Amino acid sequence: MEAFKGILARSIVLAVALAAASMSALPQVKASEVPARALSAKNRVAIERMLSVELQKIVDRQERIEGQAKYASVNVTLDTNSRALIINLSKSYVPKFNGAAFEDLQHELSTAALELLRDIISIDGVRYRFDGRPIEYYIPDVLPPASHRARVLSVQPRKVAVSAGHGVYFHHGFNDWRPQRDPSNGVTEDFITPTFVTELGAFLASRSGVVVANPRSTSGVLHSPSGQSWWKMGARSL
Repeated sequence: MEAFKGILARSIVLAVALAAASMSALPQVKASEVPARALSAKNRVAIERMLSVELQKIVDRQERIEGQAKYASVNVTLDTNSRALIINLSKSYVPKFNGAAFEDLQHELSTAALELLRDIISIDGVRYRFDGRPIEYYIPDVLPPASHRARVLSVQPRKVAVSAGHGVYFHHGFNDWRPQRDPSNGVTEDFITPTFVTELGAFLASRSGVVVANPRSTSGVLHSPSGQSWWKMGARSL
């Protein structure tokens, strides 16, 4: 993996340097500052090929789950418009059930791909396709009839708590207010989980008709003791 990253980084840094050669007195450009859309077609294709080779090695050694064939191919592409990494696997990778075991396999691929690109180019997300189609094409997310759902919910409405976790708290050892997670790659986990929770809560409410409770506040009002907005505070609500 380190050898791969070294080759990749040198290739991109060289491309950026050549592109900037005609400009005057520019600061040194780091590979980590290169967005996907700034890559030349040649560099993009080279990255896609190398990523495909590395992820194929992982797929080949992964243990198969029910429904998956022994062999599955991988083809990685960079969508320069959405800045997303698209991992396209063959249909033979599709399992019988779209559950936690399948998510774990995909997570291993995503983690490896993002680690390979870390400090080299910036990517906004990873999308999966199977022979060019989303997993829902092969394993539909089937819901019971609307009339049945309405009848069940009318009898016993359900309540769900969706917690973003983490958040700012007072650390008695350092005697200051700080998030529970240190920044990683310029991102503080405590401040992005509320966005995920909002989307998940809206999805649960629209799909299942549940009442969603969020232990963390969503208020933008200032929390005076910490000097932070309430939505950044750990598991608190007004």
